[in-house]
Amino acid sequence: MAEGNFFDALGKTLSRATHTAVDKTGVLVNSTRINAQIAGEQRELEKLYQKLGETVFLMVKEGELTPEGEVKRLVDKIRVRSQAVKAFRKDLAGVKGQKICPSCGAFIESQVVFCPKCGAEIPEEEKQAPKPGQKKAPVDTEIEIEEAVSLDDFADGQGDLL
Repeated sequence: MAEGNFFDALGKTLSRATHTAVDKTGVLVNSTRINAQIAGEQRELEKLYQKLGETVFLMVKEGELTPEGEVKRLVDKIRVRSQAVKAFRKDLAGVKGQKICPSCGAFIESQVVFCPKCGAEIPEEEKQAPKPGQKKAPVDTEIEIEEAVSLDDFADGQGDLL
């Protein structure tokens, strides 16, 4: 009979262990599902915050809103960074021997007359040759950006200076 008690005890122990494992698996599955739902909602919030920021920026750009304080400072930072991106894209197009479509911003081959992406007509660029003895001034975008960052850092510590 001792063997019967041993196997009964073993069966009960295995049964409890199985139920515990099933319970823990259920908790893991449910917590993973809820964490995925939280992450999804957080991604949607980020998209909404971005859309809100873009909407406010466009309203300022169109003159529908006059920002003050922190919003003005952020709009000014966006303008500086946007100009830097535009300058870098222009440099990249030049390095690649391409142009940038003035309508959609796509990189296009320099000889095309119409943008293959949006169909806009591409105006011919008039190359201005430097006058005799005159050199084209080099543009150092990196310095301009560093100066903008320095102004941003200074303004962060001093309030709204921009």
